Amino acid sequence: MLRGLAAVAILYFCLGPATPGLLAQALPALPPLTVENFGPATREQAQKAYNEARAGSRDAEANGRLGMAMQTYEQYELAATIEHYRAVIANRPNFRMAHFNLGRMLVHRGETAEAVKHFLNTLTPEDEDTPRFMYALAAAYARIGDREHAIQYARGARQRAIERKQAELLALIERDLRILEQDK
Repeated sequence: MLRGLAAVAILYFCLGPATPGLLAQALPALPPLTVENFGPATREQAQKAYNEARAGSRDAEANGRLGMAMQTYEQYELAATIEHYRAVIANRPNFRMAHFNLGRMLVHRGETAEAVKHFLNTLTPEDEDTPRFMYALAAAYARIGDREHAIQYARGARQRAIERKQAELLALIERDLRILEQDK
């Protein structure tokens, strides 16, 4: 996440408070940036700007502009990331992590029905990751209002998390499963 946020912080310093319109105009055309492209002093300055903005130590107007810039840049980067995962899957259709990560990105973008298709591709083979993937699938079904499938996959994720002694994940699954079953 620092990659996109640091790039935005750099832009904020370059275009910042004196030229509020320029930042918004510049963002849509941004190439993918990484902090590794810049020297240590610039990386340090970007990290400091980001930390200050997150801590709220700047005035509200500046913090608001940075928030809008971060949101715009993250949306730009989200589209590029989705295309990257699509290319990975085109080359390697059974790559579970690519399906999982693409599903997460699609949920973030509001394309949950498509995300479900990718989460379904993560369920085999069964291993230590299966409970987490199944839990993500249950959450996606819940988001699109398919409570029956959400409960089915949450229960499956719970059982697998119990079998694999994944206590932290199990606690999350049980919390969400109680909510799903309560609303039934």
